[in-house]
Amino acid sequence: MVPHDSTIRDAGADGPDRAPRPLTLPASLPIPGDVVPVTTRAELVAATGADDAFARLDPPAALVGWVSPGAVAVLRTSGGRPTSVFAWGEDVGPLLDVLAPHLSALGVVGVSVPRAQERRITERFTVVGGGDWDWMWTTRLPAPIAGIPLVDLDDTRDADEITALAAENPRFEGFPGTGASEQWIGVRDDAGRLVACGAIQRLPSGVAHLGGILTASGHRRQGLGTTVTAALTARAVAADGVCTLGMYADNDAARSVYDALGYVVDKAWASRSVSLR
Repeated sequence: MVPHDSTIRDAGADGPDRAPRPLTLPASLPIPGDVVPVTTRAELVAATGADDAFARLDPPAALVGWVSPGAVAVLRTSGGRPTSVFAWGEDVGPLLDVLAPHLSALGVVGVSVPRAQERRITERFTVVGGGDWDWMWTTRLPAPIAGIPLVDLDDTRDADEITALAAENPRFEGFPGTGASEQWIGVRDDAGRLVACGAIQRLPSGVAHLGGILTASGHRRQGLGTTVTAALTARAVAADGVCTLGMYADNDAARSVYDALGYVVDKAWASRSVSLR
């Protein structure tokens, strides 16, 4: 449920989070003394504070990042997408100024900042695509929802059926058949047709992340999406103690479901694909 367009698929957090490609920091990258490189998630959390759920739960244990007096930034690669820089804090502008001349060499094609600071991107880069989305998380174990039978799906065996269901939604990011999603759950109608689905994926950290949640247009407003999301959340929280997801900022129907299940927004992102030529 994160933004994507034909020019970029690196801006969000709801796609398949396979093992990220190694990111190496060029030794020649000059940085001023008040910008400190960080190479681990622990260092990032020490800079942001333990209340920063994104810093604590999303990045891999080893990372490429920077801490400045007013902001932090990390390079993020997930699901085979190109590299994007995620920056957040009181004012990301000065830190982006430091990093901007080097982003091309680092392979960066996207920039994500808090939506309230979206102009920090447009002031510095040529924007060629992107969108707005929310990174959410919960530790609440939802109660089972009765009345709608659920079925387990197989990422390989049921890939064609999941793909067919997803054809009506261009924003679907379940990636069936690729190994990016696990523990698929679905709902079938009386004729046995798949009419709703969702899966657990993994963030670069390995934390559970929901993706591919979809209900067929003719079966909406029946609680199918809520039931699937609640079941997946319960599995993730029971196993790992936490579950995360990403949603398009304009998806009010999904937001109401996630709010009811105890998800809270930790980061409201503006993710933009940029031209660095």
